[in-house]
Amino acid sequence: MIKKDNRGITLAEILVVVAIMAIAGAILSWGLNAVSGKPAQQCSQRTIYSMERARVSAMSKLNTYYKIYIDNSTGKVMCEEGISNNTAADAVYTVTTSELGSFRVKVSYIDSSDGSLKTMDRGDSITFKFNAGSGGFSTYPCSKLIFMSGGREYKVKLVRLTGKVYLDLD
Repeated sequence: MIKKDNRGITLAEILVVVAIMAIAGAILSWGLNAVSGKPAQQCSQRTIYSMERARVSAMSKLNTYYKIYIDNSTGKVMCEEGISNNTAADAVYTVTTSELGSFRVKVSYIDSSDGSLKTMDRGDSITFKFNAGSGGFSTYPCSKLIFMSGGREYKVKLVRLTGKVYLDLD
């Protein structure tokens, strides 16, 4: 009688194990990103970059606005930048819209009129306008934006006179 030696592993068994490990790794990394606050960090960095871009545009164009809002349908944090070469009240703007962060990011801000903390919900927006001469804010609704996710928060400080936007490490 011939004995079979069945101590080896088939290729199909190896593929199944690798597939299960890949799925488990993807789920784990998605969960760690949400818990680590990475979406809020990315949102704050994108906000700084896009606001600086809008500020530079304002210094080279006549009329520029920048709006941060929470999208009604998806709940994502979005921004809208409008640029016009016309200073008239009925100026036509070239509008650029981009995503700043996912629906997992909560946005709050310090109201510049009364210093209170306000949280943004779906459909809420904050609009900034820049002074073409100095690059500073001509419309200044808040002094600080706060992005929160996974128990972490990232604060973006806005300087009214210069239009400077930076990550506040306090």
